[in-house]
Amino acid sequence: MRWIDEPAPGAEADHPAPTLKLAKSATAGGAGTTTSTAAQDAAATMNSGKNDTDGTAVGLGVAGLVLGLAGLVAGALAYRRAGRTA
Repeated sequence: MRWIDEPAPGAEADHPAPTLKLAKSATAGGAGTTTSTAAQDAAATMNSGKNDTDGTAVGLGVAGLVLGLAGLVAGALAYRRAGRTA
């Protein structure tokens, strides 16, 4: 059983296959200019060199690494202790 029906001319399928229709841009000053300008603005903002971080992400990352290392040490010590009693 096919879950995607091929569209027939003039009829609507119960389970239509997704289709994409592309069109040429209307003019050079059309919607494409707005999109490229927005993309350029976003790129300029990201590459502006400003450091707007407050250190929260770095602090949480370091805390996670320290807790992970502590868990690794605790696991290694428990493994060694269990090996001696057996």
